[in-house]
Amino acid sequence: MLDLADDSALYELRGTIWRQSTVDPSTASTVPHLIRLLDDADANTALVLDVLSDLAPAGDVPAGLPVYLRLLAAHPDPDVRVAAAGTVGALGPDVAGGAVAALRQAAGGDTGEIVRLAAINALAARGEAVEEYLGNSSPLARLGAALVLARTGDALPETVSAVLERDTPACLEAIGRLPNFDDDPLIWVLRELEHRRDLQTELVSAWLRHPDPVVREGAAYAAEEPLMHWRPAAGLLAPLLAGALSDPAPKVRYWAVRNLSHSGRITAAHADDLAATGELSAMIALAGLGDPRADAYLAGLLRSLPDADLERLGAAIEALGPWATGCRAVILDAVEVAPAGPVRTALIRAAQRMDLPVGDLVPMLRREASTDPLTVAGILGDLGPDAADALPELAVLRKSADAPVRIRAARAQWRIAGDDLLAVLRAEIAEPEALTVLAELGPAGAPLAELLPPLFTSTVRAAVAYWHVTGDAAPVVPVLLRHLTGGPSGLIAVECLGTIGPAAEAAVPVLRAAVESPYRLSPAGYDGVRQDEAWRDACAAALARIG
Repeated sequence: MLDLADDSALYELRGTIWRQSTVDPSTASTVPHLIRLLDDADANTALVLDVLSDLAPAGDVPAGLPVYLRLLAAHPDPDVRVAAAGTVGALGPDVAGGAVAALRQAAGGDTGEIVRLAAINALAARGEAVEEYLGNSSPLARLGAALVLARTGDALPETVSAVLERDTPACLEAIGRLPNFDDDPLIWVLRELEHRRDLQTELVSAWLRHPDPVVREGAAYAAEEPLMHWRPAAGLLAPLLAGALSDPAPKVRYWAVRNLSHSGRITAAHADDLAATGELSAMIALAGLGDPRADAYLAGLLRSLPDADLERLGAAIEALGPWATGCRAVILDAVEVAPAGPVRTALIRAAQRMDLPVGDLVPMLRREASTDPLTVAGILGDLGPDAADALPELAVLRKSADAPVRIRAARAQWRIAGDDLLAVLRAEIAEPEALTVLAELGPAGAPLAELLPPLFTSTVRAAVAYWHVTGDAAPVVPVLLRHLTGGPSGLIAVECLGTIGPAAEAAVPVLRAAVESPYRLSPAGYDGVRQDEAWRDACAAALARIG
């Protein structure tokens, strides 16, 4: 039995409610005891009210309404009044008993502006109108009313946008004191408007022009929110971020560089502005564009390994190619001195993309075979017969305890010397790496086709391999359609649908929606815009081939 007078027990109870997403009878039975605790001088009254708010779906919480209203009207602690307002709001519109009148009293005249905001939110939760509070004397209350109206209304009055634009900067400190605050005040406001990406973009545009550098800094930082979720935002915000590169406030310039650099293809139109900053983020973006101005900068960083900013440098290394002639001259030395890990792996892959002479590339790969066997085996296989000198290292890797390494080494031996591959793939058929190689093998892998259908439910790669070895699209297309949700599996599925062509016509509506949607693929980290552009391009290419 939980001791509900103890805060840790109350937090445990809240956690149980959240995990279950419902209220079971045993949990609901605690309600009368919790209501009695509200008059206990030693209880954490605000926390008890929060738990009662979570328990509102149990149906018995209205019994405490007189207590909640008394606390809302007269408790000296504003945190308790905020929690009381939230609990009254959670009871829903069917519970009257003076609830609306009490909430309107608090929304209109409580001395604490956070209490006013909580009362407005509670009124909205009960389905009550809140337009009148757009004229409240508290900027935070006005902001709260505007957010409610923006969330619930399709066509917004001009006053709502004006309040959001004007009052958000005035409420930065107050927003930071809200119970549900997280991260950054402007980001918090924008996330309250996540279904109105157009309005988010409009607000960021206005705040980037604000006279207060603190607001401009917040806007340059918060620009990430619409950029990562709404495709039109890049074209609208990139020119403003480019203008902010010359802002007198250093932090404004810093965030402007970061977000302009992560704006996708539109970044190319502002390459000159980015190059002028000399910032690493800018150079990483220019590297992604294949801009030679990033070459000397990155070559200098590679010469300074292992002391360079390795974590951020990795993104630039992934963009290196034959265009980076300065980096090409130092890449092998950089591999030698970089610590083992993701950056060293990225350098090895970059060396392959930079078209180094095989006579220079293969010796490096042979040296790195024991430190990064998976990457090395893959590249040696790509080189084919030119990598014959590495067959001794591949023979060792074929005995690895790691299945993906064994499979890639077998693939390399097959591509270099024509060694048998089917026996290896049969033994490792459940491994994603084996399925990838089997797809590459094509019709020559037909003897393994019967092993693939049982794997369709566990990995998209099995369906892709089945198509490539049999040419039979009928059982494959439904599997691929289930994976059209973005991410690595989605890209694999889309590429295969494109190779199938007209027989994949069932995918057309989904692909067309992905291309035409104004919303981005769910972003993953700072690189979300580029990932979405790659996804959209892949879907467009598949559409063209199917059609």
